[in-house]
Amino acid sequence: MDQDPQAGQLAVDHDAERIAAALRNSPHIATAAAEPGDTVRFTTTEGIAYRIRLNSTSPLTDAPMTEPIPTEAVAAAILNDPAFVVALPDEDVPVFPRQEPLPDPLPVQGITVQSREGFFYYLALELDPTRATTRREPPAPAADTTHAPDPRVEQLAVAYWNRTRTGGAAWIRLKPEIRAELTEKAGLWLQAAEQAGLVPVATAPSGEHAAVLLDEQGTVWAQVPTSDAGEDLVLPLVYAREEASSRRDLEDQGHRLTHIGWTR
Repeated sequence: MDQDPQAGQLAVDHDAERIAAALRNSPHIATAAAEPGDTVRFTTTEGIAYRIRLNSTSPLTDAPMTEPIPTEAVAAAILNDPAFVVALPDEDVPVFPRQEPLPDPLPVQGITVQSREGFFYYLALELDPTRATTRREPPAPAADTTHAPDPRVEQLAVAYWNRTRTGGAAWIRLKPEIRAELTEKAGLWLQAAEQAGLVPVATAPSGEHAAVLLDEQGTVWAQVPTSDAGEDLVLPLVYAREEASSRRDLEDQGHRLTHIGWTR
């Protein structure tokens, strides 16, 4: 269960959906779905059905963790392989120390593993003194000050959330950090779509270019440049001639055609 320590609010619906999605990625799970509220139902590949209820609990440590616990992450990765059916970490909270110099003796934490063939192993995890132990912070992305925010990014993020959610949580009810994460992903999707030529770029190639718009009736419009920034004028576009051109020939000549919708 995801909890905001400042507001004391729970994001049950969203975390239930993320848990169901994680289960669906496991080779040991056949089906998994979140239900509104606090329930996840899943079925194993052996056909056994289970129900998970999300209940509030105390945090593992005094402060919320900002990164995966190494032992738990390793166990999850092993269990996600179809060759293993058990990957059980030690019961103690497996948090490696970060201080330097390294403690003596080195802390050891373990995972009990069983392969599908029935072989058991105990994996002993310890700090590797031959590697750098200082934590490396990922470089902060450079702020893009050359372009204004593209309003299509949030529109895409909202549309994706409404398309994929299985619970009743609306976009506006999501925690700010969740909306920010989905918006960041939507920005990457939009950039990829621009590079693939599926959508037009957000900024005009030059001041002489005007936006081409398509309404829900299939009518194509062109924005009319004006000296007054407050003016918002558009003109309908019509076919100037009946003679058609080969799309392949145009693309061979360097023209880049972007599909913006359907006309009639």
